[in-house]
Amino acid sequence: MIERLVCACGHEWDIPVHGDAETTEASLRCPKCDGQARRGHARPSLSSDFAPTLAHFSQPGETDYASSVQNGAGDFNVYGYDIVRELGRGGMGVVYLARHQKLGRLVALKMVLAGVHAGATARTRFQAEAAAVARLQHPNIVQLFEVGESDGRPFFCLEYIDGGSLAERLDGTPVPARDAAEFMIPLARAVHAAHRQDLIHRDLKPGNILLRKKSDAKVDAAGRVVLTTLEPKITDFGLAKNLEDASSNTQTGTVLGTPSYMAPEQAGGHSRLIGPTTDVYALGAILYELLTGRPPFRGETPLDTVLQVMSNEPVKPSVLQPKCPRDIETICLKCLEKDPRKRYSSAEALADDLQRFINNEPILARAIGPMGRTVRWARRHPGVASLLSLIAFLLTAGFVVVLLLWQRAELDRQAAIDGRQQAARQERRARANLAKAIEAVDRMLTRVADERLAYVPQFEEERRKILEDAVRFYHSFLDQEETDPVMRAEMGRAYFRLGKVFMTLGKHQDAQASYLQAQKFQEDLAREFPTEPSHRADLALTLAYLGESYRSVAKVIEADPLYQRALELVESLVRDFPGDRSYRQLLAEVLQRQGRHFFQTRRLEQAQNSFERGLVELNALLKDGAAEFKLRLQYGESLAFLGFFQQNLRQHEAAERNLKLAIQELESLMKEFPDHQRDVEAKLADARLNLGVVYTATNRSSEADAYLMQGLNKYKELAREYPKAPIYMFHLARGQQSIALRKRQSDKPEEAEAALKSAVAALEQLDREHPEAFYHGLTLRQCYRELGQHYAGQKKLDLAEELYRKAVAHAEQDEPTLPKNSPVQFEIDQNRLVLARTLAARGKHAESLQQLDAALNHNRTLERKMPGVEMQYQNLRMHKA
Repeated sequence: MIERLVCACGHEWDIPVHGDAETTEASLRCPKCDGQARRGHARPSLSSDFAPTLAHFSQPGETDYASSVQNGAGDFNVYGYDIVRELGRGGMGVVYLARHQKLGRLVALKMVLAGVHAGATARTRFQAEAAAVARLQHPNIVQLFEVGESDGRPFFCLEYIDGGSLAERLDGTPVPARDAAEFMIPLARAVHAAHRQDLIHRDLKPGNILLRKKSDAKVDAAGRVVLTTLEPKITDFGLAKNLEDASSNTQTGTVLGTPSYMAPEQAGGHSRLIGPTTDVYALGAILYELLTGRPPFRGETPLDTVLQVMSNEPVKPSVLQPKCPRDIETICLKCLEKDPRKRYSSAEALADDLQRFINNEPILARAIGPMGRTVRWARRHPGVASLLSLIAFLLTAGFVVVLLLWQRAELDRQAAIDGRQQAARQERRARANLAKAIEAVDRMLTRVADERLAYVPQFEEERRKILEDAVRFYHSFLDQEETDPVMRAEMGRAYFRLGKVFMTLGKHQDAQASYLQAQKFQEDLAREFPTEPSHRADLALTLAYLGESYRSVAKVIEADPLYQRALELVESLVRDFPGDRSYRQLLAEVLQRQGRHFFQTRRLEQAQNSFERGLVELNALLKDGAAEFKLRLQYGESLAFLGFFQQNLRQHEAAERNLKLAIQELESLMKEFPDHQRDVEAKLADARLNLGVVYTATNRSSEADAYLMQGLNKYKELAREYPKAPIYMFHLARGQQSIALRKRQSDKPEEAEAALKSAVAALEQLDREHPEAFYHGLTLRQCYRELGQHYAGQKKLDLAEELYRKAVAHAEQDEPTLPKNSPVQFEIDQNRLVLARTLAARGKHAESLQQLDAALNHNRTLERKMPGVEMQYQNLRMHKA
């Protein structure tokens, strides 16, 4: 049994309780402040009855609540509560049904999904929600009972509502108008109470309205509780905005909310315009769904819905439901005005008007008259409106001609002039509308493809879907303006962004297809408009990324000319526009990517030249002008990769210097730009891992341990939060590989073996799921060899032989996909060599010679000029002799 103790300062700790044994005085002192303890209560571990349920909801690889239950650790507890079951989970939080141990009442416990490994953004938003709910005391808002932390996991305790949500209740059947109004009034007053505390909910929707039966609940003929006898309660203030807090968790331009219920200013990412009327819009959208059985806007995709919200007027409820009273329709449509100034000024004003409707009193809202509808119709159909105006003008002109024949010539001339002006205006309006549509799609596209939004946990597939939607929209625009260079340029950029998302997901073939589509548009534009530099810049960046996608699947021959062409294009831009900083920054990026390509193909002198040239450009830019975030991030990343390159060449002093500079720059960015931490942290983790490897190689144990664990822990967090982005799991495996080397150096063979086994398990999974990425298999075979060497050192030659055979078989399977004259081919013979040595040590001399002969025969097929080929050949001959 475990007893929890709490000191006066609020620190908590556990002590074991063994039968009737007395607790020592020392254990009753706080380990942090030495304060006297207050006795708590013994807390049993969570019943194993619930372990299967929790296991079903756990994420692969997480050190989470479910795994601790299944392993019998008994640490899935929240002091003072018994967990009953999971109620649900979202992107960042999980909610459990629990019972308060003292009071016996059921409550809802909300916890950060990532637990103790939650990042700063998740914790900040979680704490903001708790702070928001704590300020609200209203019968129609879910109440907060307690905020706390259990074993490093923040949680808060909420009122448990057992009647499900309004979303579960709605089934597409319209609700009678009076019932809908009666249901909405307490919701509107609750929202007004939140607004009086300067809190905007920003995500009001049926799913965030919970229902509880009133004491006088009634049941209808279908056996369902009558809506008006249910008490609604608003929950989930996770996206709430504090109007008094200038430093919001939401960046300008970020789109948060649920498309069908978000206001136009929300859909457009205009966070400065978000205020009480934003929630009034959402209340109107919920009222609309109650009246008609469907939300005001609902497209086939989220992007379709957002565009409808921003540009379309809602269909009048009476069109969908002819019996809908005019007054409540007027109230509903006033809430759904595009212009926030035309909505109800407060949720209280909405509630008051709904009450007037129920009382059969005149409402204050006024229906839009014929003139207002005409103006709105004209805005939506400017071309047709212009044509009707022209017809009206011509009819008037004809009537005047009949009456005043002597003015006919003058009027005909004027009509012709006006007709041309109308046509010109119509054309301008059509072009403007198309430009606005493009801008709307591009705004969504840019924000979804932006690197900051790439770091929303498990959102990678959604980003891909939305980008594909955007590409389809651009295609529809192209059908209207197939020769428009602006439209074609946007199309190329859309395909380029889609390619980047596919690369993040490890879908290299899809990425190549997207980049090739982008290249097609950009090649045509660069040829047709040679004096427009932006087309050359777009093409150069696409070629560099296309080269990267080929490099990732070992197609080095295809990648070579792409990098070279990209470099030539950017060098021409720098020559033609020497004062443009963006082209010099692009040159540095292309040089860095080409340098990685040279490094992979062991053209080391060319690689070093590319890395150093790129850093020269970045250094010059940092000295010449403002050091903006993206430039400094690129500089830090370039320093880090040069350090990695030098570390691989065992240039330890230079590698240490550059990696330290990189870490210093990246850590400064983390502090100066807290909103961009997700852009930086993976690069910083990589730099720390590589510096740890340098310290391991130079026998500085304490520094090596510190940097290796910092890098490894960050990659554990990233791999857990973004399971569909294979790059994080790959770097985690690399980190485990480096930890194993450090443990062997420290004479800790068991820990080294455990680290290598973890690396092998992660790499085998990556190799199964993304076999086209050759570096997964290459690193896996390295780990097989290192684990085999570990077993050989322990005289476990049978286990070593098994691993070496795995490495050889895997290499032979990969060989047909690898370039014939790539240095990667050396590694095939290296696997055969270590297997041959082990077979000889086990007395299997004939099979050992077979492996050496196979390695020699393969070596003879390689290009003799490649560095290391002859040396490896002589090494194999020596071992055979």
